[in-house]
Amino acid sequence: AKNAIPAGPRQFSIAADYRGHFTVHPTVRNTRLRMLVDTGASLVALTDADARSLGLKLRPAEYRIRMSTANGVIAAAAVHLDELTLGEITVRRVDAVVMPAGALETSLLGMSFLKLLSAFEIAAGRLLLKG
Repeated sequence: AKNAIPAGPRQFSIAADYRGHFTVHPTVRNTRLRMLVDTGASLVALTDADARSLGLKLRPAEYRIRMSTANGVIAAAAVHLDELTLGEITVRRVDAVVMPAGALETSLLGMSFLKLLSAFEIAAGRLLLKG
């Protein structure tokens, strides 16, 4: 049967922008977000605005994870994203944090997503993710 050919690994590739950053637009809860890929971030980090657009309603008491940032230590809220889709790659059960308003300019796609992939690499100004 012609449908018997196994599909290869799902991949996503993007070129760096003029600053060397990789900006991606993953989908979470049927909402497209704008995120920077950040291998230096241990977790996916959502801006307050992105969290609200996903319908995440957090109480002040939930902001209890201490995060070191370029602007000092701040308190963030732990959340779990059921599913995060980027191109044809979908990853389930991604640990994330929501940063307080004003603490983060753009949401970050950090290692809590990247480590769930089979591989990722940066070479020749391109980022390649393998599902």
